[in-house]
This record gives sequence, C-alpha cells and structure tokens, in this order.
Amino acid sequence: MSYKPIANAITLMPHFRICLLLFLFVMMNSCKTHNIDGVFEKLVDADILKKRQRSAFKEYLDYSSRQSNSAVLASIYAVKLKEHFGKSSALGFISFDTTGITDEFKRETRQHLITLLNKLALCGIIDSTTHNLFTKKLDASTYVHEIQLLKELTMYTAYAETITPERLHNFADSLVIYGIVPDANNARLRDAINSRSITSPFNVLDYCTHGVSFDLATYSDDPAIYLSEIHEKVARIFPGLNFTDFHFRIEVDSVMSDSSYTSRNVVVSLKCNGRAYRQKSFISLDSNEGDYLGKIDEQEFYQIFNKVLVDQQSRYRLYLVKPNLSFGANYRYFGIIALQEKQTDMFRYSTSLLDISYENHDQLPTSGQIDEAITFYQQIGLLDHVTAQSMLQAKENIAMVSMNTFNDVLSQFPDVIHNFDTELANLDDPYRELLESYKAISRGVFNPTDISDNFNTDKEKTILEFELNGKTYTKTLKVDSDWIDADFFSFVKAVVEENQLPGSFYYLAGDGQYASVIFLTDEQYAKLKEKKLLVFSDDIQ
Repeated sequence: MSYKPIANAITLMPHFRICLLLFLFVMMNSCKTHNIDGVFEKLVDADILKKRQRSAFKEYLDYSSRQSNSAVLASIYAVKLKEHFGKSSALGFISFDTTGITDEFKRETRQHLITLLNKLALCGIIDSTTHNLFTKKLDASTYVHEIQLLKELTMYTAYAETITPERLHNFADSLVIYGIVPDANNARLRDAINSRSITSPFNVLDYCTHGVSFDLATYSDDPAIYLSEIHEKVARIFPGLNFTDFHFRIEVDSVMSDSSYTSRNVVVSLKCNGRAYRQKSFISLDSNEGDYLGKIDEQEFYQIFNKVLVDQQSRYRLYLVKPNLSFGANYRYFGIIALQEKQTDMFRYSTSLLDISYENHDQLPTSGQIDEAITFYQQIGLLDHVTAQSMLQAKENIAMVSMNTFNDVLSQFPDVIHNFDTELANLDDPYRELLESYKAISRGVFNPTDISDNFNTDKEKTILEFELNGKTYTKTLKVDSDWIDADFFSFVKAVVEENQLPGSFYYLAGDGQYASVIFLTDEQYAKLKEKKLLVFSDDIQ
C-alpha cells in the first residue's frame, strides 16, 4: 500500500545508530539462528522484501554473530527504513504527523500490518505468542506506518529472547531472598515462568507484595479521569497511602516555556491520614495520539506518596520501575514498587531484569517538622522582610516539591539564602553580582556601593573594588577559567568583621560545586545550631 499521504509529514530525528545497537544487543543472545540465504528467500516469497534488497539485508544481518529472529527483524527494519525514507540507521525518534489521516487510511494501514504479521509468522520470524500479542495491539494502536510496527517487533523480540526461563527463575530467586516476593506467591510465580506466561519483567510486579505496573494505553487521555485512577492504583500497593479529596490543576511553567513551546505542570493535591499533600510535576497536553511522553511524569508524580511515608517515618519508599534491558525511552510502560533500602541492592546489578530509581531513605523533615521550623524562623526574625503574599507562595512551593533538608525549606523564602554555582555563569562581572546578592540576603546590613569588577577569562587576575561605610575596599582575585576564587569568601568575611556589622555570612552544607550562604546575627546562628534547623558547612565531616 502507499504511504505517500504521510511521507512528507514524517520527521526523522537522528540520535544514534539504532540498527547497530540492535545488532550489538542480539549478538549477546543465545537463541535460534537462521541460514541467511534461506530466510531471505522466504521473505522474498512472502513479498516482505524484494530480490534487489538481498545485499542490503545480508549486510545488516552480518552485524550479528547469530542470525536470530530479532536480528532478522532488525535487518528488515533497516532495509524498510532505507526503502521508505532513504535512511537505514536514523532513529532516536521517528515522529509521524497524523494530521489529516483519514479513518479509511487507518483501516488500510491496519489491514496491511495484519498481513505483514501473518507473513512474518509463516516465515518463522515471529512465534504465535508474538503474533497474537501484536494482533491485539493493532486493534488498540495508532500505527500509521509499517516502520512503527517493525521497530516495536524488533525490540520486543530481541528483549523476549533474553527473558529466558532460566534468567527469570534466577531473578525470582533474588526477589524471594530479598523478601520482595512473599513465599505465598513464589509457587505461582514459578508456574507462570514455566508456562511462559511472563512476557515482560513488569509481569513479575504482580507477584510482589508492594508492586504495580502501568500501561498508559489502557487509560483515558483525559487528565480528569486518568490522574486520579493512577494515583488510586499506587495508593493500594502499601498500607496507609489511601487518600481522599483528590484535586489537580494544570498551570503554565513560565520558566520552561518560550515563544515556540508552552510547558505545563500539573499540581496534584490530596488528603492522607488527615493531612493535605501536594506534588508538582510535568504534564503534556500536546502529545499526538499514541505518544505517552508527558501523559504523566513517571519520575515525579509518585513522590507525593513518599512525603506520606516520610511523615509516617516509614522504612519504605516508593520507587519507579523500568526495564533494565530496553531500547531507548518507552513512556507507555512503567511500574511502582515500595521497598526498604536494603531491598534495593538486588536491582543495582546488571543481571537484574528491572531497574529502579534512586530514593532517599534518610530521616527527612516531616510535614509537621517543616511547619514547626517555619514558625521558628519567624520567631527569630529570619522572615521579617517576607510579605504575606511571598509567605504563601513559599509555603506552596515547599508543599509541591520534596524537601530533603531544612536548608531546602528556608531556601524557598526570598532573600534569605543565596544559592550559587561556584563555576560562574556570569562572565562579565560575577563578583559584582555576588556582592549584590550578599547585600540582598543581609537586607542591606552589608551594603557595598560603587562596585566594579573587571573580570575577564583571558586574564590571570581581576580587581574587585567597592565602597562600604565611606571606605574603599580593593581585592585582587585569581582568574581560573570560570571558577570562583575562594579568596573572595575570606575577603568578604574580613570586611564584615572590620566594620563590626551586626551579623556574619555563614556557608551552608553543599557539594563543592554549588554553594549556599546566609546572613545571620550571632543569636540567630546559635539558636539554629542548637535546634539543628540548618545544616552548616562545618556540620559536614
């Protein structure tokens, strides 16, 4: 059938050599092999390939040390890619503009793809399980081109060739040893492996005590429907996560948007155990049919439940689960599992069939402790300059994202903590900019004026000069590419001490790349140290 109606609408975005990656992958597999000439003749007889494509097919197949079914499919994919679009190794993403595609065209495409599946099955390239699975997928899919089907078939088959009963049993052994699959479910899991009912590692989550898998294709495309359904499904995997009063709002992310693109966030709110929780994450309302990127932010949305677990002082955290062996990003499928920290070790090995996110099991500030800390910050005068509107906005920001430390909490309020990268972003006058920020967080107590900074990365030194209390201060600082000179900090400290200002600049715990500074009176510093409501740099050993 003809693909001309959409041929001009296709967008190829080269990112890496997909065929080479596929071939490298299948080379690791120990599976059924084919005689190259024999399988090519079958493909020609079935009218999948043309005789003139023999050399190209053989060239692609020669990349693999074993001519497995996935290698054959990868070669067909490469030949067809070149046939339709003049490229045999472009991928990353192949995006189809479906605007104007008629229902008749969709029906014709579906019939063509069913015929292609039947031919591949008759040639012995796909088995009956794969044939049945993809026949069902065609009923619910939005394929508009055979390239889409061939790509998914290739990846699915290559992956399936690695999901052998032996590997699944070994993986199940670890799940049982680590207490992730309970003894009561072990026998059922083994039976499923032996009967080859496990077609994806995600199926294993069904046998875990606290796991659940998601296929976004099975959910409505209306956020008003699917957002609550997904959150409810997550809440059921672990005690104490059930919630009420689910609401959401979608808002434009002005920071990430520009004239050509509008980025949006969704803010979910719910009530759990009598306390209100909120979480902000990315959402896309512009995805094409069948494109699941941004339908839900799989990396962030579940963190609302980790806030609940932190408040419960639970040993568990929720983790995002993705396949450990897959090609590129697949936003349609993912899983969520609740684990203790000691249970995560088994997923960090290359032999694991599932990969999990990294979560924090430290004793993080609870919602109650955060509320108490904010009250204390107000009592000692740290937030006297914050307007009522800014106070509400800061508290909203705190509620919407995860707070790993009290430093994160206080950073949400304006002109209290200045966070900066020690690899300077401003290469024109970075020290002037820093001094202005120091002035802001001291609320004018430290008030340098007439600041000059002749910073130039082509020079070895720069001269910083400013006036304070009628005196001119000058400091020569080293220029080391775009890195800040540490002498700047000691220079500012000496100036503050010389002027006997009612307070000092204190540096908070950081990672060496990023620094944070706050201006405190001696009394504020002593009280914060005593209450441990900030982590200072000297607190880190």
